[in-house]
Amino acid sequence: MRSWIALCLLPLTVLAAEGELPAEVQQAMKAAKLPADGLAVYVMPVQGGAPLYQYREQVAVNPASTMKLVTTFAGLELLGPTYSWRTELYGQGRQEGERWVGDLYLRGYGDPKLTQESLWLLVRQLRLRGIREISGELRLDRRYFPPQQEDDGQFDGAADRPYNVVPDPLLVNFKTLRVRLYGSADGVRLLPEPALPRLQLVNKLRVGGGDCTTWRNKLKVDSKTAANGETQMTFSGEFPASCQDATYSVALGNHADFIAASVRDTWRELGGRWSKLDAQLSLGSVPDGAVPAEATLLASQGSPVLREVIHDINKFSNNLMARQLFLTLGVESGQAGDPLQAARERIQQWLRSKSLQFGELVMENGSGLSRIERISTQHMAQLLRAVWQSPYMPELISSLPIAGVDGTIRKRFAEDSVATSAHMKTGTLQDVRALSGFVRARSGQWWIVVAVSHHKLSERAAPVLDALVSEVYENH
Repeated sequence: MRSWIALCLLPLTVLAAEGELPAEVQQAMKAAKLPADGLAVYVMPVQGGAPLYQYREQVAVNPASTMKLVTTFAGLELLGPTYSWRTELYGQGRQEGERWVGDLYLRGYGDPKLTQESLWLLVRQLRLRGIREISGELRLDRRYFPPQQEDDGQFDGAADRPYNVVPDPLLVNFKTLRVRLYGSADGVRLLPEPALPRLQLVNKLRVGGGDCTTWRNKLKVDSKTAANGETQMTFSGEFPASCQDATYSVALGNHADFIAASVRDTWRELGGRWSKLDAQLSLGSVPDGAVPAEATLLASQGSPVLREVIHDINKFSNNLMARQLFLTLGVESGQAGDPLQAARERIQQWLRSKSLQFGELVMENGSGLSRIERISTQHMAQLLRAVWQSPYMPELISSLPIAGVDGTIRKRFAEDSVATSAHMKTGTLQDVRALSGFVRARSGQWWIVVAVSHHKLSERAAPVLDALVSEVYENH
C-alpha cells in the first residue's frame, strides 16, 4: 500500500518531448491563455497504429472522472455485464399469524442502486408473507466491506453534496434526503423522504409567482447541526404556487439512521406496525449485527445488472456508484484485507493480462473524486483501444454520454456538427478538465480522443478540449 501512496507524491514531470497540436487547438489555448504545460493529448485510430496527435502524452495527470472508464471496463470484464448485487432480509424468530416474533436483520452486499423503490419491493415481500406487525428490533449486517474511514466532507468540505457521500454495504437512495415541496395558493408544504430522526424542517416559505423552472433561484436553505446530531433545516424565500411538486436533495445524517428510517417509512406505507423500530430511531440505537446462522431468509432483492449500473456511472458521472463498484471488485477478488487495496491490485493484474503496463497508474477509489489518482493520456487511449477490441465494447460505449444529446455533455456540441458523433466521458475537478472517448469523424473513421488539462488554469480549458474533438471530427 505504501508504494502507491509514494508514487502519487512524485512531482509531475514531462517524460517525453512535446509533439505538435493542430492549429485549431493551439489557437484555442492562446484564446484561453492556457499555457503549454496545461494540456496533455493522445489521439489514435481505433484500429491502433501511429497516433494522430500526441502531446505530453506520457505525463501522469489527474484524469478526474474519466478514471471511471478504468473502473467500469474492469467491472464488465471481471464481474460480467449481468452481475447483480443482493440485499437480504432475515428473521430470527417465528411468525405467529400476522405477527413476526423476533428481530429482523437487513444484510447488504454493496448494491450501488438500492433506491427507495427497490427497498419497497424488498420490504413488500414481508407483507406478502402475511406479516403485518414486528415485535423485535432491526439489526444491520454491513460486513460485506468495512465501513470507510472518512466523512462525507473529507474531499472538499461540502458534506451536504450527494457526490461526496461515502460508500456503505447498505447504501439506500445514495444517502440523499429528498425534501418534497408542494405549492398551492394556501401555502407550501414540506415532506422529507425519509423522515430522518433528529431532523426538524422549519418552513418560512412564502407563496410566489412565476413558473416552476426557476424555483431554486428564490429558495434559501440554512442547515444547522448541533453536537447531539440534531439538524434543523430552515426553508425561506419564495416558492411558486404553480410549482405543484419539486424536490430539494441534500446528503444528510449517517448511513444507519438513513437505512433504518427508510425501512420504517416503507413499512408504514405498506400498512405495517413496528413500534420497536420507532423507539430505536428516536434513541439513535440501530446497531450493526451479523445475521445469526439460525436466521431465516424472508426476502431478497436484486439490483439492476452491471451493464445498467455502468450506464448511470458514466452517463451522469456518479461517484458513489463508481466507488461501490470499485470496492466490489476488491471484495469479489477473494483477497483478504483492505478491499480498496485488493481492487487496485486486481485491476493492475487484469491490465497486465491484457498486455497493458500502466506503471504510472494510481487509483485511490476508482471514481476520479481524488486529488491523487493518475494516468497518462497515452495509457488512457490504450485502455480505450482495449475497450474497442473487447466483446463488451457495445456495453461500455453505450454507457458514455453522447455529445449534444445526453449525460454530462448534453449541452456541449449541441449546436455543432459534432453532436451525436462523439461518445465521451467528462472529468471535472478543481485544476482538472478532461474528455476521453470515441469520435466518429465526418469521414466515417472512428478515433480515440483523450485530452486532459491538469493545471491551476484548467477552468479555462473546456473550449480547448472541445476544439480538439471538433478538429478530429471535421478533418479526419
